[in-house]
Amino acid sequence: MRKWVVALVLGAMVLPGCGFYTRTSFSEYRGAAEFAGYGGTVRVVDGIEVWTSGEPNRPYKVLGVIDQSYYNNRSVMAWIAGASRESAVIATAKQYGGDAVMLLSSDSAVTGYKSFGFASGHSTGAFSGYYRHNNYGGSHFGNMFGYGVARTDAISETASRIAVIKYLH
Repeated sequence: MRKWVVALVLGAMVLPGCGFYTRTSFSEYRGAAEFAGYGGTVRVVDGIEVWTSGEPNRPYKVLGVIDQSYYNNRSVMAWIAGASRESAVIATAKQYGGDAVMLLSSDSAVTGYKSFGFASGHSTGAFSGYYRHNNYGGSHFGNMFGYGVARTDAISETASRIAVIKYLH
């Protein structure tokens, strides 16, 4: 029972944080009524066609454009947000009555860097000499060990524009 409570609390803390990593918004398109392309590469995800290159080879209209931006880094929240990016696009297309989505553009830019480092060490000394106050002389020898690791990762933001399409025939 405790494991479930801990899992629910962690989930409640982590998932809202994913919103900082992915933003998805929809804007209605108002313009030409009908388009037709020459085909391209397509796959179906949850009943929605996803055109990754080219465009549909049948008549369609554009319902709107999805603007999506997300951060790319090695954090757990970015990984979880990345797993939900496509599902957010599919859900938005369904919400506005789309049959397909088509990638219009995608750009990335480095927005910062994240560094992590760790160092550890151990040392003992070496001394040789004579103490005048207590007439003591002698030598002491020792060893030294050190270990360190560091990593710097680029943080980039990707912005994509995706058309939501409704087939006409």
